[in-house]
Amino acid sequence: MNFQKIMNKGLFLMACLMAFGLVANAQWNSPEGTTKTYTTDNVGIGTTNPQFKLDVSGDIRGGWMRVKEQKGLFSQSYGIRFQAMNSSFWRLRSDKGLQFYTRADERIGDIFYDGANGFGLRDADWNWVIKSEKDDYISFSVDNSEGMRLNAEGNLLIGTTSTPTINSSANYRLYVNGGGLFKEVKVETGWADYVFEADYKLTPLNEVAETIEEKGHLHNTPSAEEIAAQGGVALGEMTVNQQEKIEEIFLHLIQMNEKIEQLEAENVQLKMQLK
Repeated sequence: MNFQKIMNKGLFLMACLMAFGLVANAQWNSPEGTTKTYTTDNVGIGTTNPQFKLDVSGDIRGGWMRVKEQKGLFSQSYGIRFQAMNSSFWRLRSDKGLQFYTRADERIGDIFYDGANGFGLRDADWNWVIKSEKDDYISFSVDNSEGMRLNAEGNLLIGTTSTPTINSSANYRLYVNGGGLFKEVKVETGWADYVFEADYKLTPLNEVAETIEEKGHLHNTPSAEEIAAQGGVALGEMTVNQQEKIEEIFLHLIQMNEKIEQLEAENVQLKMQLK
């Protein structure tokens, strides 16, 4: 092995040692004049006093940035970190949340924490769109106006933020403060076919007339005052009640028709006797 080969290998080894940061305090200037410093433990680019394994004063441009195990991104100035927790989740640690901007630097919204119990999504005007108040409710808003809320009891409120005080013990799941337009409504309920059973006691018409005259409403039906006190009409129950009255009317009509036919037959017999 000649002297030139030994020198070449020595230079190559020196270059390797410098590349891996094993040569202490080796300095040089780039063509642009940026100082790069290598020390035994830390590598600095754009700084002469690196504080970390790689300390860069300036921006970094490249392709993928990979992190090992439970590592991530950390903002030293603000104490915000984006950390890999396991194979399924990342964790964002900050006082408030995460903002979203377009490439034109226009704010479009954020995932926000209000510092108390409120967490959710806000729009470009800093207004809540979806807000979760811990152990209380989830609300849905448009243009800073809440339109719908799901409370802790599992009730869905539309156009209101609280359940009605009238008949509040009822196990209702949907409260709507306003009108509703539906193509079809189906209510699970019973029916009034019991009116046609043989043992059903049909209220005579004279008693119906007495009830109307005395109470101002049909028998076995709630009054206007009772409906107001209940806060409205139970649709299924009232539909059955009305069907009951319709079927009772038909029974009365059938009885009246039988009496009419009987009277007509008797009238025919009387006419024949008169002739």
